[in-house]
Amino acid sequence: MLTALKCSIALAAVTIFAGPALASVTSNTDTKIKTYANDGDGMTYVISSGNKKSLSYDEVFKAPLDSKGEVRYISNGDKGLSVTAQPGKPGLIYSRPLSDLEIAQLNQTLLQVSQASSATLAIDPKADPGAVVDSFDALRGDAKCKITFYEKAVDVCGERFGRAGVVNWTMFNEQACNSYGAFCVGRINYNIGYQSLEGRRAIAISFLNRKASNRFIQVFSSWSGSVPQRM
Repeated sequence: MLTALKCSIALAAVTIFAGPALASVTSNTDTKIKTYANDGDGMTYVISSGNKKSLSYDEVFKAPLDSKGEVRYISNGDKGLSVTAQPGKPGLIYSRPLSDLEIAQLNQTLLQVSQASSATLAIDPKADPGAVVDSFDALRGDAKCKITFYEKAVDVCGERFGRAGVVNWTMFNEQACNSYGAFCVGRINYNIGYQSLEGRRAIAISFLNRKASNRFIQVFSSWSGSVPQRM
């Protein structure tokens, strides 16, 4: 009888059904419920005091549930996600209660997000980024664009973020030079991943001039405190 009661309670805490999308992975600190939805969104959200904020993006969140309606990934904190199963059909939804520890962690995360400013992520286009430190001409696709370094942020061809927002940056050198290195053809490409309040994003830029590329590495490394991964 006790076993049957425990099973009934467990089933009551979890709801799996096909229905309208609720928005990816959503933690509601007001109702103390976390919901996973195979709706193709790809974003995680937190609802607190009726306000909804997006926190992070991952392809796995587009379909967080497997064919059994169970969560198909394990969170490794800052190291990302470990996928444990293939995605289930669209429309599946799973809900469970949030623990007190999870709510405390979410409140801390929301506090950090609310404090984000030009001094940290510098994602607000209206925020004061400080004085100009340096600038470069680059390419975004085939179009010319400008990279401007400020004291508190960098504007990479129209995408602005701060030091704390830099996730990674990778260099892909496709140039071919003669034996003396005096004549080169091709591009030196960079892919910069950064974090915004809307989630993780990336921008691709390139240089045709090797000296300009080397100077960009020097300035961006000094400004961000990180070096590029070379591919």
